[in-house]
Amino acid sequence: MLNWPGELRGTIKQLKDPPFADTDPFPTTATIPYHSNELNNGLEQNGTRVVQPARPLTVGKREWDTLGQNGTRKVSGPTVTMSAPQQSRPSSVRRPAPWVFYYDGDCGFCLRWVNRLRRLDRAGQVSWVAFQSLPEPPRGVTWDDLKRAAYLDPHPDTGAGPLHEGFYAFRQLSRRIPLLFPLAPLFWLPGMGRLGQPVYRWIAANRYRLSCRHPSVRG
Repeated sequence: MLNWPGELRGTIKQLKDPPFADTDPFPTTATIPYHSNELNNGLEQNGTRVVQPARPLTVGKREWDTLGQNGTRKVSGPTVTMSAPQQSRPSSVRRPAPWVFYYDGDCGFCLRWVNRLRRLDRAGQVSWVAFQSLPEPPRGVTWDDLKRAAYLDPHPDTGAGPLHEGFYAFRQLSRRIPLLFPLAPLFWLPGMGRLGQPVYRWIAANRYRLSCRHPSVRG
């Protein structure tokens, strides 16, 4: 037969004196009873196994901003340690080689315009080279070609593709130098090459008349 009065008295005693009344209800380390002999790594002598988190907790940026400098966030109860999100180092990105613009260094008119373009090229997207400083002509052109017109090499590092001549060189610059972007729609209008190239060739043929400097005069 069941001893109802005895069990009732025991229940009342447990309610009055709970077994964990004198202990911290939120221990800093959680322990569980563990009596198996197969997995006894990390067990204490009293038969309890310390439970450790499998990996540091990761929180988002908004929640991470509330953490202390040591990465510890205090909550009511156990202390939870959270690791900051690890930021991967940006891989080194190779900057593309600047385009090369070849011009006549003995032409004062050309020098004035190159200096203006160089000032607009604040990011250094183009390298401005007088063809007189070259030991040999660039690929695909001759010395006579360089004397007749300016040339632009958009791939000096790979040597891929032809060089752009005259008007077409300046048209390419309109999509390379940010301050020339407003002129790009004009340069790239359909049929603009038929008008722009003849105008450029006339200016190139008469550039010394427009210049205060002649190739025979150096200094």
